[in-house]
Amino acid sequence: MKMQFKVFKAEHEGLRFEIEEDLPLVGAYLYVFEGENVLFDFLSENIDACRQVALEDFGVPIDSWVFAGTIESKTEIKFIDNYLPPNLPV
Repeated sequence: MKMQFKVFKAEHEGLRFEIEEDLPLVGAYLYVFEGENVLFDFLSENIDACRQVALEDFGVPIDSWVFAGTIESKTEIKFIDNYLPPNLPV
C-alpha cells in the first residue's frame, strides 16, 4: 500500500520552507532552502511542531504556510497485525 503525505510551503526573508508529512510514527520534516541548497532540515513529531520550529528559529509566521499538495510514499508500506519485532519486551 502506498500512502499520500501532505506538503506545506512558505517563504520568508528570502528563504523557502517546506514541511513534508511522514508516517505518524516518524513525524514530519522541515526543510529550509536558499535557492536549491538545503540549509537546515529537522524532524519533529508533526506538522504543527515543524511550523513552531520555523516560527521560533526563523520567524516564519504560522499563517504564512500554504498547502502545496501531496507526495506519495517512495516505498510500499505493509502493516502486519499483531507483529512484534524480535527481542522486544512484551
